[in-house]
Amino acid sequence: MMILISLMSITIGSSEEFIPLVPIFVSLALSMGFDSTVGVAMITCATSAGFAGSVLNPFNVGIAQSIAELPLYSGAWFRVIMAVALDTVAIAYVMRYAAKVKEMPTSSAMYD
Repeated sequence: MMILISLMSITIGSSEEFIPLVPIFVSLALSMGFDSTVGVAMITCATSAGFAGSVLNPFNVGIAQSIAELPLYSGAWFRVIMAVALDTVAIAYVMRYAAKVKEMPTSSAMYD
């Protein structure tokens, strides 16, 4: 799910559009034995990583490159590499936290 969300942020700049999905992801995380932080982190980390490493985003790449007088969407391969790296780090971070919470639920910030 994080990859799909990140792909939408990478290509069309979706970020705020995923806020209504937070209750669904929190319910999904709780049903899998994690805490609510995992559900929120799946959306926020994926959108942040995707938006930061966006390749085709018309807002932060298209407009910024036209202001900087650069060829439109130049340097796309560098941004693809950065997007993959950022997504990998975001997914690993969420998975590491989720595994920690699954193993010891008292370590959760939302335990109470």
